[in-house]
Amino acid sequence: MKAGVILTSDFVVGGQKSFENYVRYIDREDAKKHIDYDNVYENIIENNLEATNKSRAKSSLDYENYLDYMNRDYAKSKEKNIDNEIDYGLFTNVSDKLDQKEKKEIYKKFKAAQENKSVLWRDVFSFDHEWLKEQRLLIGKQLNDKEIKKAVRKAMNECFDRENLNETGFWVAEIHYNTDNIHVHVASSETINTRPVIEFERRDQEGNIYTSTEPKGKRSLKTSEKMKSSFISHLVSREKVLEEMTKVRTNLHHTISIDTKNNEQVNLLKSIVERLPENKNHWSYNHKNMKHIKEDIDQYTTNYIKKNHNNEYKKYQDLLNKEEEYYKLVYGAGGKERYKDYKKNKLEELNSRMGNQLLRSLKDAHERINKVQRDKLSGNKSKYQPQNFKKKLPIITRYDLYKIQRAFHDHRRKHEAEMQYKQMEYEIQRPNSMDREL
Repeated sequence: MKAGVILTSDFVVGGQKSFENYVRYIDREDAKKHIDYDNVYENIIENNLEATNKSRAKSSLDYENYLDYMNRDYAKSKEKNIDNEIDYGLFTNVSDKLDQKEKKEIYKKFKAAQENKSVLWRDVFSFDHEWLKEQRLLIGKQLNDKEIKKAVRKAMNECFDRENLNETGFWVAEIHYNTDNIHVHVASSETINTRPVIEFERRDQEGNIYTSTEPKGKRSLKTSEKMKSSFISHLVSREKVLEEMTKVRTNLHHTISIDTKNNEQVNLLKSIVERLPENKNHWSYNHKNMKHIKEDIDQYTTNYIKKNHNNEYKKYQDLLNKEEEYYKLVYGAGGKERYKDYKKNKLEELNSRMGNQLLRSLKDAHERINKVQRDKLSGNKSKYQPQNFKKKLPIITRYDLYKIQRAFHDHRRKHEAEMQYKQMEYEIQRPNSMDREL
């Protein structure tokens, strides 16, 4: 399955040939016929930036030329299915389309950055056409460039916040069309380098090793992940998922039916009780001394939910499956298959909540048993001995089971509240959602 959005990134440092000529390359008009852009771009996507990494050593393009490349007509009109008369132009955090004066100013800033040996970061956000259509960002031949530009700004704000570039950093971007991909080039740098300077070894043309220094260009993995997630979250509407979650929540039933004749559950509970640690402070689902019975606790609580609230449990599973499909589409099904983490984590969280509720109920039952014994022997304290909890199966009351069931619903509500909060953020940051209907 194709990912809906791909983010690829690399960097070069001022003073290197590949940096010197890489800016005007985005916006250029003069040599546009001599660039096989299809090949360059596909290499970026398919070979994980192998082509651009090689260019760091071989290219003779400078910062300003990279800007020319970003804005060139060739890359924007190549796609046959898009209206090739549209020219969105270079844009920044404060301008939707740079005029000639603004272009000259941005060129000067990149030239100064190069002279100051700052880092040039080169990012490409690439889209799958079908995904854009599903999100109503591409309708016929018209692209909702306003929302894409907003998404780029959100991603770059996240990047600058995390990399401490708000005081010195600046960026410029351009939307391109190419083969089956619409994509956005982003170039960013600093007026004055603030990155830590590091030493590393290089080889000269004769193969001799020498030590060199340059600013650290590599971003943290967390920064790249947050850039992409911020970019996507602005473009993707979750109204349908939230609506479905609300319906499920409304249909939840708070009454339960207790089957005291279920021998399997009774025996399972006995087995759990017999293997509980002596120290009740360790009766916590994720405590290291509980590992040997976690599987049985999961089985007990899951059996209970399936028996008493099976419809709600199935609906919850269905919602998780839909979310998994969404993340699979956004991030792709290859590689580490990180989309699976969402469902896995939510189910583990549910097991933990219900497991802890069961253990709290067992603690309460333990206290009730001992209280009864204390009350009976209150007149003769010397004869009092605490009841051996493990020799007698504690009575799990209707209220105890209700609390386990409530833990399930609390988990559901927490998940729904998280989704609603995300949707609220989405609506606040994107007030004119009707702009999608081009």
